[in-house]
Amino acid sequence: ALKIMFAPVEPVALLPGRLGRRLAVQGLFLRRQDEVSDDFGAFVSTDILPPSILWRALLTGPRVDQLLDTIALAILEEVPLIFRETVFTSTSDSGRWSFKFARDIADQVVQGLAADVDIISPTYEYVQQQLELRKTIRNAMSSLPSAKFERVLHPVFEADESILIAVGSILGGCVGLAQAIIG
Repeated sequence: ALKIMFAPVEPVALLPGRLGRRLAVQGLFLRRQDEVSDDFGAFVSTDILPPSILWRALLTGPRVDQLLDTIALAILEEVPLIFRETVFTSTSDSGRWSFKFARDIADQVVQGLAADVDIISPTYEYVQQQLELRKTIRNAMSSLPSAKFERVLHPVFEADESILIAVGSILGGCVGLAQAIIG
């Protein structure tokens, strides 16, 4: 049963000519590459990389320092434009915001967001719409040649291949036994 999902990788014409190409044999997943790509994109975008996990990775992951630096630079760029006339007490001697001060603000903001996910949850739908993970994955997988598409999906099934074969054998044996008894 697993073989029929992935083999043959490339379409094999049953007859010569145009009719043969229409009646070509190809693995079921490969023949339905566009539909399988869409389902896989939906699965990844909702079950593996939903916005909640993306936010958690952004706010607490190994690259949080890059996020903090980006926020600090934005603060240094934007705040003086907003408050041009104000003299800040938390500035360097030159009257400009220091990077360290902006970084401390960024750190507090990120820690606050990471500590209270309810603050971020209203953004989940927006993040999903803007990232378009499902669409991106679907388009990328749909455009893969059959052989590469098969190498993306097949490993998912290979891990459980022996279980699938064993279950298939047992079910086949039960059906054969039932036919022998009935018939």
